[in-house]
Amino acid sequence: MEYYLGIDVSKANFDAYLLSNRKPKHRSFANSAVGFRQLTDWLRASGADHVHACLEATGRYWDKLAEHLYHDGHLVSAINPARIKGFCQSLLSRLKTDKADSEVIALFCQALKPRLWKPPAAHSRELQELVRHQSHLRQTIQREKNRLQSGVLSSSVICLTEEHLTFLDIQLAQLEKDIDVLLASHEDLKLQCDLLLSIPGVGKRTAISFLSEVGDVRNFSNTKQLVAYAGLAPSERSSGTSLRKPAHISKIGNPRLRKALYFPAMVAEMSNPIVSEFSRRLTVNGIKPMPRVIASMRKLLHIMFGVLKSQTSFRSIAT
Repeated sequence: MEYYLGIDVSKANFDAYLLSNRKPKHRSFANSAVGFRQLTDWLRASGADHVHACLEATGRYWDKLAEHLYHDGHLVSAINPARIKGFCQSLLSRLKTDKADSEVIALFCQALKPRLWKPPAAHSRELQELVRHQSHLRQTIQREKNRLQSGVLSSSVICLTEEHLTFLDIQLAQLEKDIDVLLASHEDLKLQCDLLLSIPGVGKRTAISFLSEVGDVRNFSNTKQLVAYAGLAPSERSSGTSLRKPAHISKIGNPRLRKALYFPAMVAEMSNPIVSEFSRRLTVNGIKPMPRVIASMRKLLHIMFGVLKSQTSFRSIAT
């Protein structure tokens, strides 16, 4: 008998909806270690020793629960919330409760049997946490600098802001050291970083940001999946004779990865022979600057995927 478990997760609790050939079951649990153990006991009492569980990949509240289910021997899928929303609309569901949401997720899992998820390696998770906090610090530093340049007259506010900036700079420097230590202590991370750095247009910050968000490229079967994950897949809206909207990127993907590729793509248009020639052809064909840069982002993503997948430097591929 096949069992499908839909889970709607929030900060404090999660709702679990179990589907099988028998009568569906529903129960709420605390989003904690105690709640995880209760979920395991509930599944065993229901005869569901092996389930396919689906969760929405929203925020970070689902991470620990997904790992618990994975290590318990269950199949786990982490789903883009946009897919669940679209599936819910197809059912014409008018309910919006935690129980109803968990039921929709279970039905989605049963109908589509989505791609399986597995926990990232500990060092990949650590790299992601460090890089995301580094990005947060940079944004905070820029906000504080903007505050100083906004015409603040209070000497007290100016003094406190400058002290805060000094503190943030120290933290940022420490984070950069921690990232370097992490790369040096894991040979596979260092190798992947070096391979990415062999690509003209890709600097250290871009390489590290890419690795922190993508993780192991072997989790992607092809570049099409990676492009979709980045939200760079083209989206066209045209129908009949009345609807003719320009094509644009879907943006249903990882915004951090898109941000990390934007400026490197523009640099690659000038320094990378493959991207430069590709960009030149687009310009000749009348493609406007912004769509051209987005296309260059996709091309650069293809190159990064190819370099890591083949474990071959860009220089070897280009020659």
